Amino acid sequence: MINAIEGIPGSGKSYEAVVYHILPSLQQGRKVITNLPLNIERLSAIDPRYRDLIDVRTQPAPILGIWDSSNIAKSPAFQLFEDGHTETPSVDVSTFGSVWDYYTDWKRDDGIGPLYVIDECHVALDRIGTPKAVIEWYKLHRHYNADVLLLTQSTRDINQPIARLIATLIRCRKVDILGRKNAYIRRVFAGYRGAEIQQDERPYMPQYFDLYSSHTQGRAVAEEDSRDVTPLMVKFKRWRRLYYVFMFGFIAYTIHFLFFSDRDNNPDHQFPQQHKPVNPPPQNSALTEPPPPSLSPEPLLPPQPPPVSEPPPLPPPSPKPSGVYDHQQIHMTGHIVMGGRSLTSFVVSDGNRQMYDVTSDDMQAAGYEWQRLGPCAGWLILGSNRRAITCDAPPLNDGSLGRPIVVDSSTGARSDGRASP
Repeated sequence: MINAIEGIPGSGKSYEAVVYHILPSLQQGRKVITNLPLNIERLSAIDPRYRDLIDVRTQPAPILGIWDSSNIAKSPAFQLFEDGHTETPSVDVSTFGSVWDYYTDWKRDDGIGPLYVIDECHVALDRIGTPKAVIEWYKLHRHYNADVLLLTQSTRDINQPIARLIATLIRCRKVDILGRKNAYIRRVFAGYRGAEIQQDERPYMPQYFDLYSSHTQGRAVAEEDSRDVTPLMVKFKRWRRLYYVFMFGFIAYTIHFLFFSDRDNNPDHQFPQQHKPVNPPPQNSALTEPPPPSLSPEPLLPPQPPPVSEPPPLPPPSPKPSGVYDHQQIHMTGHIVMGGRSLTSFVVSDGNRQMYDVTSDDMQAAGYEWQRLGPCAGWLILGSNRRAITCDAPPLNDGSLGRPIVVDSSTGARSDGRASP
């Protein structure tokens, strides 16, 4: 498989390649052939076996024979010279710019070939000057059970027949413009010009920095920040405390004005004054006579009915399950099947514009169950709640009036009803 990582200098391409591709391959006992300046001593300190599994190329490999892929089913494409001599490639050939840079007889016990990691591949795989033999090897790389990871600043600058073979494209972006220098944004696309299927923010972990050098001229190279650009988030954090104090005072004044201002000014709302009771003048106890007893019989009260016991209160109904996307509008935008794994992409909107993208994996992580019914419809289930999802996304943020077109990768059916090309 051929994958690629794209990003401007300093965007995290080398970190992504070393931590999430090269190191896992070494842990699986797979040979890595690369022009990245790896720190072999630091890697071998993790596991001594890594020293024999790392091949760092700094110059083109010698020519050992000829390349002939016309009859690869019967004879190997790499044909060595019979006398065993070697030839030196021309001086204008870059590392991994010759087909013999991809020649190796290394195989793992299960027959898996090496992983090629090519940094700044737009130099060796130029858009125009890439040799035909190199292009043929990329088209036949699965015959050698090899995988390739291309690192470039722009996939538009590499050879386009090779670029169209990219299965997964990862684009890395800086987040220092938001005031954070310890992370980068990683966006995954289904191929060179495919749709975006995942986006996340990954932190830099300092324990991996010594495993490689991100600059070939040394580790001391530092990138100066733009001094005349201050992120809006940084400005907000500076004034956040003053903003909170102002908002608290404003809310307190509003509450007092709405509920207490009329009571203070209106006399009708004044509390009545409490007067002290006046004792009556004393009377002569000798002249006071008790009242005569009443001769009329006291009325008989009817018997009171026995108290009726109230029924016990009913238990409150069990709350319905609530999810993080229950109050948001979700629209289906795509579906892809890779290696037996099915993945559906969605977009979350506010009714008028698209806000951010999620996948069916994100839905499952949030507790939902996704049942796909077709190329443009499905059920989103949470407990006993069932919600219909279709391809009714609003127009894109760039002003396009068209809605996204979903193509089923297995059947070729399109959501707009047109025939697939």
